Amino acid sequence: MPYNDAMRPVLGLAFLAAAASAVPEEKPRLVLDAPRVQMLRPGLAAKGYGKRVDVTARLEGDTEDPESYYCLDEIWDWGDGTESVRENDCDPYDGGKEILRDFTDTHHYRPGEYAITLRLVRGDRTVVKGVIDVRIH
Repeated sequence: MPYNDAMRPVLGLAFLAAAASAVPEEKPRLVLDAPRVQMLRPGLAAKGYGKRVDVTARLEGDTEDPESYYCLDEIWDWGDGTESVRENDCDPYDGGKEILRDFTDTHHYRPGEYAITLRLVRGDRTVVKGVIDVRIH
């Protein structure tokens, strides 16, 4: 069958439908927030004191499979050679359970630049992670 002008709208709709179905589902992402630059009083740095940094994280976005984001353990890598691990103990998942979306922790730093990473894990598998850089002067 030869192509003619009457077929143009049908082909255009078929192309749009195929393009829409080819767009991948956006996965949830972990967004970290902390003051990017903090000043430590000069006398305190000389005495070995550090600066307290409060970090918050938010799991943003929806998932078609909330069970895969339910009751994840937290591994905070502070970028200075130390880690904090928070293992969660939760009831078994059922369809009505809410997933945890907000996370907070605190760490003390000496002057320098650090990449703070939070990984949400199940077993030995990282489900999602986020990173933020901070500088202490």
